[in-house]
Amino acid sequence: MLKKCCIFIFCSVFVAAQDSNNQFRQYTCIEHGETEVTDCRLTFMTSDDEPITITESGCFMEKEIEKQELRNFCPLQCANADFAYVIGRRPNDNASCIEGVTFNVVRRRNDWFLWRANDCLTEEIQFDLGCITSQYLDLKNAETTTTTSS
Repeated sequence: MLKKCCIFIFCSVFVAAQDSNNQFRQYTCIEHGETEVTDCRLTFMTSDDEPITITESGCFMEKEIEKQELRNFCPLQCANADFAYVIGRRPNDNASCIEGVTFNVVRRRNDWFLWRANDCLTEEIQFDLGCITSQYLDLKNAETTTTTSS
């Protein structure tokens, strides 16, 4: 019960802060077999408290030439964003999924992608992600400047 309450509070705060220049996503990766790559579904966190989930999210596998490893790339569907970032992961103590080592976000072509590699490929895990436009950052900087000069 406590876990459900915490998730509800997190999602409420997560959604309340969203606007068209600051958007949030969740990728939930579900295990189907111990050795298989987990299937990930993308959820758009909307401002009207009705998340939209895509089960066919467009994820694909690709070999990373430099590191000689297979990577799974999943689009964030935030092509207009100037920046994308990982907010967190659940469970956050997962030793197989380490940011910057076995997962991260990267811009490719016209979108941002969550990538996973090595042992993180088979983990059941949820990633919370953000997409921001530089317009949003400019607005926030202007607000901060106005507040501090008052």
